[in-house]
Parts: sequence; C-alpha cells; structure tokens
Amino acid sequence: MYKNDLQSFCRFYKGETVCPFKDGDKQMFWLCEKWWTEQTIPATDAGCELITPILKEYTDAGLSSFELYDGVPITLKAVLFNRYCKYAERVDIEDFRKLYRTTYIKD
Repeated sequence: MYKNDLQSFCRFYKGETVCPFKDGDKQMFWLCEKWWTEQTIPATDAGCELITPILKEYTDAGLSSFELYDGVPITLKAVLFNRYCKYAERVDIEDFRKLYRTTYIKD
C-alpha cells in the first residue's frame, strides 16, 4: 500500500510533518494516524511486530467487531484504543467506544 492509500483512511493526518491541531483529542488522533501510516506503509516485519501486540490487545478487549463497517481499518482502531488507554492511564472500553463514536467518527 502507498502512503496516499493509507491516508485515505485517516480523518486527521493528511501527511503533514507537524500536527496542525491544538485540541488534545485531535492531536492524539493525528499522532495515532501518523504512526499507523508510518508502520503500515513498509509492511516490514518490524512494523508488524509493533502493530501485532496492539491488535491483540484490541481483540482481547472484545473490540474485534466494534464498528466493523465504518471504513476504518481494525489496525488503526487498535492503535487508537492503545493510545487512548495509555493517555487515560487505564483500560476503559466503554469510554473509548464513546470517544470514538462522538469525537473521532463525528469530526
């Protein structure tokens, strides 16, 4: 996959080198999308080694069928969930679902 193909899945990251957002949630989304794009483009073993445990964490949390048909790749959702839990300093599945639906998808 090419960078432009991956960026078509992103709602906030459009290839910039510096985050254009001041809002904390939007900054987190932008950073997640940028990192996800950078790790997915090369499709190397190193990128897979970084994303695989994040995807496992996501599926272990019971989120593998969450918003399945919204056009956002599961690996990107997994990265968003991972960073959300890290920033919130806790695993809160329902709060993540709410943030995703009300802030990530709506913006």
